[in-house]
Parts: sequence; C-alpha cells; structure tokens
Amino acid sequence: VAITPAGDLIAAGGWTGGVDGKYAIYLFTPEGHLVKRISGLTNLATHLAFSPDGRWLAAALERDGIRIFDRESGWTTAASDTDCGDPVDGLAFAKDGRLATTCRDGHVRVYNASFRRIKRQRITAGDHPAGIAFHPDGDRLAVGFQDTPAVLLLDAQTLKARPRQPD
Repeated sequence: VAITPAGDLIAAGGWTGGVDGKYAIYLFTPEGHLVKRISGLTNLATHLAFSPDGRWLAAALERDGIRIFDRESGWTTAASDTDCGDPVDGLAFAKDGRLATTCRDGHVRVYNASFRRIKRQRITAGDHPAGIAFHPDGDRLAVGFQDTPAVLLLDAQTLKARPRQPD
C-alpha cells in the first residue's frame, strides 16, 4: 500500500485477484471508498510509491519492471521500464521527483523527474538489494538487502558508495 503525501488517496496492490489473468491496483479514499481500479497489469504490484506532489504512482511489478501512472490523465500509464526481469523490491521518490528502484538482479536504478533512466549500477554489498530511500535533501540513497544485514549509503547522482561516517 501507499498513501499520497496529502493523505487523500490510498493505493493497494499485491494479490488482488488476477481478474481475467491480469492484476490490478486499487485506489481508495481514506474512508475506504473505491475511487479507481487500475487494471490490466501482467504481474502483481509488489511495491507502490506516490510522488511528493501526489501526481504520480510508481508500481513495482513482480516480473515486469516498473510502471508509472499519472493521476492527471485518469491513472493511465505514463512511463515504464521492463529492463529488470527479476522482481523490483523497492521504490522511492526524492523531493525533486526523481525515482530510485532496487531489483533482485542486483542493480539500483535512478530515473529523472520525467522517468527517463539516468543511472543503473550493480551493488556489491549484497546480492539482493531490497528497500531503498532518499535522504530528505536528495543527495544520498540508503539501500537495504534481503540476503545480508547491511545498509549501504550511496551518492544519489553517481550511485557510488559513500564513505562511512564516524560514530
């Protein structure tokens, strides 16, 4: 699930029934009223994230990369990237609209505010990067892993590991 920064909309994905062999994302009001069903997904949405302004909904699909849906066009697909054939395990937006993802193929990907991929980097602190988050100032990324108890700090522009700060 994900909630808009304004708190006016909640998105839910996952095992949503697979109607006609397809999956869906459901959009609800905070009171629980169904607003929209984004249907026709080829795989289940494993992670969801809204952009800071609430316009964009990013969906990580189990085996089909990512999709970006545009609120202003009735939640139509605005962008996609199917480069990662493995599950995408993390999504995060920066304040400026950049999007970062982790994929079980071992890569972190960063997209600009127009959702064009600008960086792809294999991460070596573990085999399966999972969770990801931007620092509030947008200059760093924190990456967690499924296979090792580690958190890696990356420069958000270069995706190079940042030096560890003293305790």
